[in-house]
Amino acid sequence: MDTKSEYNVEYLRESEFSVLNSMKDLVRVIDRNGVIVFANKSMIESMPINPVGVNCYLDYSDKFPKCLADRKYRLNSTIKEKKKINGIVYSITSSPVLNDNGEVEFTVEVFRDISKEVKTQIELINVNKDIKDEIIFAKHIQNKTLPTKGEHVGLDLDYKYISSRELSGDIIDCIDIDERFVGIYIADVVGHGIAASILTMFIRQTMRYLVSRVTDSRPKRVLMDLNSTFTELNLAMDKYFTIFYGLYDKKLKIFSYANAGHNGIPLLITNNKLQELKVTGHPISPLFEGVGFKQRDILLSSGDEIILYTDGITETRGFDNEFYGEDRLKMDLLKAPDTRIDFVLNAVNSFRFMEQDDDIVLVQLKVL
Repeated sequence: MDTKSEYNVEYLRESEFSVLNSMKDLVRVIDRNGVIVFANKSMIESMPINPVGVNCYLDYSDKFPKCLADRKYRLNSTIKEKKKINGIVYSITSSPVLNDNGEVEFTVEVFRDISKEVKTQIELINVNKDIKDEIIFAKHIQNKTLPTKGEHVGLDLDYKYISSRELSGDIIDCIDIDERFVGIYIADVVGHGIAASILTMFIRQTMRYLVSRVTDSRPKRVLMDLNSTFTELNLAMDKYFTIFYGLYDKKLKIFSYANAGHNGIPLLITNNKLQELKVTGHPISPLFEGVGFKQRDILLSSGDEIILYTDGITETRGFDNEFYGEDRLKMDLLKAPDTRIDFVLNAVNSFRFMEQDDDIVLVQLKVL
C-alpha cells in the first residue's frame, strides 16, 4: 500500500489541521490521486485501521468507504451523499480545496453522524402513519353516523356530504322522534380537521338526547339547552359552531325552526319558487350563555322542498376570486327541479378555480 503522496500536504495550514482534529465529525483530506494525506482524530478512532496513506480510490471496503468525490472533484464541485458505515448513518460532504492557481489540490470529506436524525425521521414517519390510519378510521365512523337517505316521518331526505379534508367540521342529522315528529339539523363547526370533527360528535350525541326528550323538543328550547351543555365543556372562546334546527310535525304539516348563527339561510321551494327561512340567533358559544333563541313556524304542503346548506358552497371562489354566492345558488336550484342537488354541485365544481378548501353539505327535504 502506497503511503506517500506526491503532493505537499503542508499546503494546508497547520492551524486548519488543528481545527479539524477538534471536530466530532469525521474528516479526511485526499490528494489528487485519492491518497488520504490527513485524517482527524475522530476518523482515526472510528475506522478499523489508520486511514492515512490509504488510497480510497483503490483500497476500500464496506467498513472503509471509497472517496465520495472519486475523480470527479476536478469539476470543482461539492458533492453530498448519505451512507451507512459500520452501522452508523453518515451525511458526507466532499469539497474541493483550490491552490493559488485555482486548481484542485485536495478534497476534504466530512462525515457527520446523522443516525439519530434518521431514527427520528423513521419514528415520525411511523407516528404519522399511525395518525393517518386513525384519521381514516375516524372518517369511516363519521360517515357511518350520517343519516340514512329516504323517508323520515313524512319527509324524503337526500343530501351530499363532501369534506375538504379527511375529517369534516360539518354535520347533518335527521332524527325520527316518533311516528309524528322528526327533527333535522345542519351544523358547521369553526375550523377543520380532528378538533372540529370531535365537536361534530358532541353535537350529534347532545342533539339526539335533547331532541328525543318528551318534555320539550321545540327548536328554540333545544338550541338553548344545547348552548348550555356546550358551555359546560369549558372550552376556549374560539371554539364555537353554528346550527339550524327544524322540527316537522307530520300530522299538521308544520315546520318549526330556529337558527343559531348559521349563515347558510335555508330555502323553501314551493311550486319552483324560493323563499328564505330567515330567523336570527347567535352561534353556540359560551359568550351567549343564557341567551334565548327565536322560533318560527310555517305550514307546508306535499311537494314542498326545504334546502339546507353550509357556506362551503356559497363561499366557493371562482377564477376572479368572486364567491359563488347565494344568488347563484338560488338560480341554480331552480334550473333542474328533478336533480337539484346534483345540478348545484356540478355548477359549484365548474365555478371553482382553486381546490376545495371548506366542507360542503347540501340537503334536500321533500314533503311527502
